[in-house]
Amino acid sequence: MRGISLQRVLGAEIDRELIPVLAVTFVSQLALSAHFVFQGIYAIRELGASPGTFAWALLAEAALTMFAGYLGGHLSDHYGRRRVMLLSWSGQAVALVALASASGLWTGLGLIVLAGTLGGPGRAAAAALIADLVPQERQEAGYAAQRVAENLAVVTGPPAGGLVLLSGSWAALFVGAAALVAVAVAMGARLLPARPAHAPDRQGPDGERPLALIRRDHAFMLFMVASTLASLAFIASETVLPIAAVTLYGLSPSTWGLIAGLNPLAVVLFQMRITRWTQFVPVVHKLTAAMALMGVPLLLLPLDRGLWLIAAVILIFVIGEMLWVPSSQAIVARLAPAEVRGAYMGAVSSAGAAAFALGPLIGLQLLERVGDTAMWAFYAAGCAVAAAAGGSAAVRAERRQAGPLTPRAPAAPTDAAAQVDRPAGAGRDGR
Repeated sequence: MRGISLQRVLGAEIDRELIPVLAVTFVSQLALSAHFVFQGIYAIRELGASPGTFAWALLAEAALTMFAGYLGGHLSDHYGRRRVMLLSWSGQAVALVALASASGLWTGLGLIVLAGTLGGPGRAAAAALIADLVPQERQEAGYAAQRVAENLAVVTGPPAGGLVLLSGSWAALFVGAAALVAVAVAMGARLLPARPAHAPDRQGPDGERPLALIRRDHAFMLFMVASTLASLAFIASETVLPIAAVTLYGLSPSTWGLIAGLNPLAVVLFQMRITRWTQFVPVVHKLTAAMALMGVPLLLLPLDRGLWLIAAVILIFVIGEMLWVPSSQAIVARLAPAEVRGAYMGAVSSAGAAAFALGPLIGLQLLERVGDTAMWAFYAAGCAVAAAAGGSAAVRAERRQAGPLTPRAPAAPTDAAAQVDRPAGAGRDGR
């Protein structure tokens, strides 16, 4: 299957079937990133919230998003991915418009929480849609492309939101974000397929409830543990590292703002390339390497605390991210029975929300009470456990479905040693 060539920019091709969902994903994520980074400032300066009160609001949002993500994935199995995505984003647009005219602390905080929660179902449905659009051997590349679209929005969204705020109007920021979400809804209604080529039947297996199926799926539950622990490190790099860099390591906020952009920029430029370069590496090896690249560099931060080390840690960490995220999403798609793929994707989305709620709380408590060495050791230990759990789940996923998770390299008579052996135990349907 050939795609639209973006080789010069991304280093890989994107399947034509993915272009509509990637375009819609970009616009919706652009709206989110344009206003999300300013919500704390708005809550504290305009609504009069204390930092602690706003932290509790974020905790409530994370808890609600756990439920909303699973529910959205589950509903998309029965009513279609497109319908859930459009309803989710439509509700989010309405909440943002209401936020633009909010008055009062609790009303404003409630609308911030509501807008964030309403986006959860759409994200879970979009993740399941990627697996519906392309064949199994292209799913990892599809999730890599989705991540590029999201990070391109992360690079461009905050500067766009900052330009809007030059007018001094918070209402303009939220209305502008709502308008972008409305554009995503219109694009989705026009471009997203109602019945993707690789979509499963919308009925669950033998009428069994998805939650009961998930609870009995030991391989998937093991991967949920791995995903949650890996997400703790993701969230720490976005929430805890900035605090440590500015308050402990001597960076100015403006300097941190510059080096923080290294992560999404690297994803945009190298995610597709790294996925292509490692396509014949066994998934177990990729997951193990990913967690090592994410966990070990964190242990170096207390040793030096200098600008160049922090920048190096960010770049090494993001290489681990680029290995982990597409591979892990492909594993979930492989583990999930096709009829309840959305529910499985929603469950993984809930694991990410749990990490968002717990990661900063645990890390900052360790930072305050014990110090940064213990804090980074906590996240590194989580990565080590995630590597073991994720690798075990990947092996079980290979045994469950016919064929290995990692495509075999094509035969090359001039370089036979480059071929990758089929992983042991693959090719047996364990379901």
